[in-house]
Amino acid sequence: MKSHIVVLQQSGRPNLEGTIKALREKLENPERELVVLSARDVPPQEIQAASAFILAAEDIDADSFAEAARIFKGINLSGRRVGYFGYSGAVVAWLKDLTADAELSRAVPDLVGPAPDSAALGAFARAFD
Repeated sequence: MKSHIVVLQQSGRPNLEGTIKALREKLENPERELVVLSARDVPPQEIQAASAFILAAEDIDADSFAEAARIFKGINLSGRRVGYFGYSGAVVAWLKDLTADAELSRAVPDLVGPAPDSAALGAFARAFD
């Protein structure tokens, strides 16, 4: 059975989208279904269907993650893996706070910084194997 990884990203951030594209290249393989969505417009059924999540943000912007935060607040996803990517430690902490009620299991160390190198992206992606 394929894993279904949902990447929730802060939309409208070209630099972030470039990093997500590079991460996507590391994650893609026949054993995974990868869906990249705006955290602002995420359909609840995508959250329920996911076996793992990646949350990515450039800065703290509650509006951009409002729908995702609402969904994660009212659902138990215990045991499903999650990885966080943020441009700073404060952004990663904010993303973790948004998902705290869902009881997700951290898959990997956080990716922190605006431009992770290829090796860091590869290590992050391998944690979802």
